[in-house]
Amino acid sequence: MFQPALRADDALEPVGGEQVLFVPHYYPFGSRDPDTLWRNLLKGGELTKAPVLVGEYGLPNTEFKTPALTVNPATPERDKADAALFDAAAMGTIKTWYTWIGNWWLISQEGQEHPRFQFYSRPFPQRTAGTPKGFSFNFDTHEWHCEWEPDASIKQPTVIFVPLKRHFPEGFKIVTSDGLELETDRKSGSGLKVAANPRKANGKAWRYDFDSEILTISDPKVRSLKITRKS
Repeated sequence: MFQPALRADDALEPVGGEQVLFVPHYYPFGSRDPDTLWRNLLKGGELTKAPVLVGEYGLPNTEFKTPALTVNPATPERDKADAALFDAAAMGTIKTWYTWIGNWWLISQEGQEHPRFQFYSRPFPQRTAGTPKGFSFNFDTHEWHCEWEPDASIKQPTVIFVPLKRHFPEGFKIVTSDGLELETDRKSGSGLKVAANPRKANGKAWRYDFDSEILTISDPKVRSLKITRKS
């Protein structure tokens, strides 16, 4: 694991290989333009020819000052925008730099959740049977889209975390790339029931576990889906 120095004139060079990770930090504070920071972060992965893992990320809950700098506090708009950047690059499982004390906490020692927690606990694919192309979540409409390029050589299912209790308290609906429509159903053994299936897709290949909040897709033909709140 390596990261660029905080202050250096050296250009990034290819160092990719087995068991090598490019681990930059992402702090969009002050005069820094978040979109430019993000593009440079991704470009660093391309230049070093190594997978990218964001090692530290996150603005504080309140303004944070040191003799050398002032870090502005997070806002809902910035948290949503950062979530969109990570998800569009298929990097939704970010590693945030937070503790349970100070002004970076998201969960207190007593188990109290900060309101910002909702922006970090959002749907994301834990594993895809193919190459992820990106995903997105609208926090206002609670609509999630995900797309990937299927790989027939992968025999394991696609696994997606869908936080029902937090974002879909009344349940959710799924619309797939092959026209299949499903919705959550606690009475069903699979956790789902078919609402529409015009192309005779494999509705039995879908399962949702209410305890773990995990959606499993065993149909290798699926390449995209949309999840919305159940009305």
